[in-house]
Amino acid sequence: MIQQDESPHITLHSGLPMGFHVSTLHNLPVGNIEYFVHVLDIGGSIQAEWIAENLHTLAKSFGPKAGLVTGTAELTNELYDFLVKHVSDGQVESVLLSVPCLVISEGHLSRTNRPVYILSLPSADDSDALREIISTLLYELALAIDEARLADFASSRGAVQVGLSPVGGGIVVCTVREANKLLELKPNIAGVGINLNAVVEKWLGPESRPV
Repeated sequence: MIQQDESPHITLHSGLPMGFHVSTLHNLPVGNIEYFVHVLDIGGSIQAEWIAENLHTLAKSFGPKAGLVTGTAELTNELYDFLVKHVSDGQVESVLLSVPCLVISEGHLSRTNRPVYILSLPSADDSDALREIISTLLYELALAIDEARLADFASSRGAVQVGLSPVGGGIVVCTVREANKLLELKPNIAGVGINLNAVVEKWLGPESRPV
């Protein structure tokens, strides 16, 4: 059974498995899912197409802890542009363009401060063998996430680990940001009003990366 939410851009599968087919990263939930596994494919590969066609079944491996994300061409372009913009290592462009891959993040890409892993999808001459290989890969990935050993799994599979541009976070930053919202800091010095709230907010940095 498939449950359609109010947005026309996202399909949520009912029950524990979390599979998302979206047209933009803005439509992914923030805070409810611990991990996101995005399928990124610039060239329209059979691997990405098969995952999208079998999203509901494949998402069952992940349960409620992680979401498997496929999408339209708009999502592919948005995800690619996001990574090129926010990953400091210029080599990421050649990786993303060369093969279809999984982009694995702990938390939403716009807010996470954790490493992101780019894992190339396998290929095979036989379509049946390819489906089995991909199913096994996703199952093992889901198991690694559930057992809190994603980093070891990604390393064993030859994934590229990348760091995203800084984003405001941490308990100190969050506390200061909340206090800054509650207190009005607008002193008048020599007849000139200064908005210290704006100064503090700029110093804290963005709450999320632009998507």
